[in-house]
Amino acid sequence: MEIIDLDSIFLQEWGLDSALVEKSGLSVDTLRSIVQDYKSNQLTLLDEAEYIAKKIQRCDSVHSVRWRIKDTSHLLNKIIRKLTEDEPSEKYKGINSGNYKSIITDLIGVRAIYLFKSDWKDVHEHILSRWTTKKDESVMIYHRDGDIMDIYAGHPECKQEIHKHNYRSIHYVVPATNIESVQVYCEIQTRTIFEEGWSEIDHQVRYPDYSDDENLMSYLTIFNRLAGSADEMGSYVNELVELIKKNNKLESERDLKDQAFDSEKERLEAEIKSLSANQSNFAEMKSAYDKLIEVQNEEMKSLKEELKSRSDEKIKLNRQKSPVSKIISQTDTVKKNDRHEGTIKIQVLRTNDFASFAGHFNPALESIPNVSVTPIETTAKNTKISDLRVNTGVGNTRDFNAHVFNDKLKYIEEGEYLFSFVANLNELTSPT
Repeated sequence: MEIIDLDSIFLQEWGLDSALVEKSGLSVDTLRSIVQDYKSNQLTLLDEAEYIAKKIQRCDSVHSVRWRIKDTSHLLNKIIRKLTEDEPSEKYKGINSGNYKSIITDLIGVRAIYLFKSDWKDVHEHILSRWTTKKDESVMIYHRDGDIMDIYAGHPECKQEIHKHNYRSIHYVVPATNIESVQVYCEIQTRTIFEEGWSEIDHQVRYPDYSDDENLMSYLTIFNRLAGSADEMGSYVNELVELIKKNNKLESERDLKDQAFDSEKERLEAEIKSLSANQSNFAEMKSAYDKLIEVQNEEMKSLKEELKSRSDEKIKLNRQKSPVSKIISQTDTVKKNDRHEGTIKIQVLRTNDFASFAGHFNPALESIPNVSVTPIETTAKNTKISDLRVNTGVGNTRDFNAHVFNDKLKYIEEGEYLFSFVANLNELTSPT
């Protein structure tokens, strides 16, 4: 009679690696008891997730809310992963069916989506006014290196952390329900609608098989930058709408002021004319003239304030992020008809996940060449030449472009960079 290995069937059912389970120190019986307890409480957790989501949805700045409870397989794999890290957290040691509900703080997950970056403050205050976050869990703002973080200034209750996969989201851990005197927690995530779109696509295409694929990561990085630019454009459009509203209000107020000024001037001019005709005393006539001048001065003051207001708004809306890099110099030497060599020096003005520059062929080449660019030296403090990688592209006979990456730092730091380039006509490429 064949002996059935129930433990192996259990591990296979939940997608667990037997070697990792053994390394974790947990018995299969402990994992099995966690599964049984979790299944018996899933309806309670779902009800609590929906309740928290409805409380968040009451915030006017929230566009939409999603909620879920943790997948059983993901729960087990998270426990095993945490116990097999190089330095496992103390709270995971001794985890069992009686305490896992308070240790795993994202059994319940709720996500609040808003349209504009500026909506974050309203949503943040809404959450903190209804829940007290877990004492040992700060509000975490995950962001991409190079993001503008001014909007989060002045919030000491928040910690900022650059995410290695360019993930953008804000996380809160708040108390939820109690089950058999065990405190259960909920992880609330907030992000813009563009950040949500990028994150969902990134998660779907990258996990679990392609997380380290270099080409995929490169395109997802570009997609991430586009999502960030879309957020900035959304904020700009929102500010533009407010400026249009303010401008319309100023126009309306201006018309009312003009009517009041014109009416008052007509009255004073009539009074002066009457005083002149009746040959009244000089003091009364001077008083009427002074009032007329005062009305005209007030009109000029109002106009100046209006112009200053509009000028300030224009400056605000036309703000621009400084460029990442600029070309300092380019030298060229044509060796033969089929070979073009030279050097280009650039200055990186601010850190970014990459730097770009364009080279020019002068005079233009006879056909589209194959171009290779090689880093030679740099003044950047923490950068080694061997850490740099350059991707090139060429689409015509006059120009080529280059994108520079630092594979070790994962960003390009400030400093000067010198590159050599070679364009070969005997290795032709076809225009795309």
